[in-house]
Amino acid sequence: MDEHYTIGDLFFLPGDILNIQTLERALAQVVYRHEGLRLRIARTDDGLRLTIGPSVAERLVEEIDLVGMTSLEQRKAIENNSARRQHIFRFDGQTLLLNVTVFRTSESGDYYLLVLVHHFVLEGTGYRLFLEALDAAYDAAASGHAALDPENIQMLSPWLTRLEHYANGEAPSELGYWEGIDYGKFNLHVRDTSSGGASFSDEAARELHYAHLEGRIDEANCRSLWEDQAKYHLEIDKEATADLLNIAAKSAHCEDFDVFLAGISGAFGRVFDNYSIWIDTLTSTRGRLFDDIDPSQIIGFIGEFVPLALSLTGTEPRADRARSIYRQRNALPRRGIGFRALKYLNRDPDVRTRIDRLPLPTIGLNYRPGLQRHFPRRLFSQEPSPLWIGQDMDPAALNYLFWFSVGYRAGHLRIETKYNPAKVGYEVTRNLCTVLQQELMQTISELKRGGHTFIHE
Repeated sequence: MDEHYTIGDLFFLPGDILNIQTLERALAQVVYRHEGLRLRIARTDDGLRLTIGPSVAERLVEEIDLVGMTSLEQRKAIENNSARRQHIFRFDGQTLLLNVTVFRTSESGDYYLLVLVHHFVLEGTGYRLFLEALDAAYDAAASGHAALDPENIQMLSPWLTRLEHYANGEAPSELGYWEGIDYGKFNLHVRDTSSGGASFSDEAARELHYAHLEGRIDEANCRSLWEDQAKYHLEIDKEATADLLNIAAKSAHCEDFDVFLAGISGAFGRVFDNYSIWIDTLTSTRGRLFDDIDPSQIIGFIGEFVPLALSLTGTEPRADRARSIYRQRNALPRRGIGFRALKYLNRDPDVRTRIDRLPLPTIGLNYRPGLQRHFPRRLFSQEPSPLWIGQDMDPAALNYLFWFSVGYRAGHLRIETKYNPAKVGYEVTRNLCTVLQQELMQTISELKRGGHTFIHE
């Protein structure tokens, strides 16, 4: 996993809400109680070594004073600092994989709060749990009730121990599953290649970001920005977004995540003539994966890239496609965590060599609208700030043909598609995203109407 891959947000907090000393005490409480937040990772010749650091003694919150700057100067300072901090994490066995920074912007104490955590520590659900824990700890500290309660200290070590045991004891028996997949059926018939590379210009990305937020994108005038950044943006309207996020509650035998995957399948089928997809998904490994331990409420080291091999024909109704994806996801051994448990945590070099021989997905997906739809209500009462905070992944480490980042803001599902400009061009990506939007809307509509009767294979 890339050392630069983070999860985080920037929040604006008026002066009457945030007190730095209270935040410091609250964060120390949360880190003490949830030892997974003290996770350290070291790269070694026999895989990754995961350890839990001692109770953190150093300051956890850094304050940067921007008072006296113009609003434009403050914005640039916040953006530059935020982007740079996404590259501070290291797998050296020493670096804390959590960073909290506050930017003071006025004499009255208005702040922007930047929270960054490496994805090895938290995935979407864990990030929400962390924000809720920090919110509650801040409220308690502000009320003078922040004494440590030993009974509430969460022990992650049994979970790490269980993962190590699984990677070196049970997971090797799953090698046959991963080696038995016919990866050839996931080949994409990409017809277009780029004649020029994208520079991933931060300035171009920033301008495009603001143009998108302000609703003033002009396709012709922004063309150079799109192509330079190798990205394409689209969004789904509020009604369709609400219908999508309520699908699971209507017992459709699938979740909104499956509907999005069905949309991707449909789009790739129509554009690249292959509905079957081999896709990396940044997925929570929560739930009863093991009979002897339940990680459902653990904050720390739960997230994982789970590769999904989804076999689809394109002849099935869209609603049934989503349900088939749900079934295939749930049929994975241990919900798919074995693939990278073997890759990173197994100590047998022969086992790691076998898993390394298997092809990695060329499509990636980070789906997080559920996380962004339900932020805590007090300290984090507002949606994250739209200020530019840089890339969440080092572009040089982007090995995917396409990478979809899906989020939720102001009632809309928002999709950012990064593409590899050495292999595919802007026009093909634009067409793919247009078709993806159509497929999503049609799948949501089918499920809303009741869809079709799903037939188990």
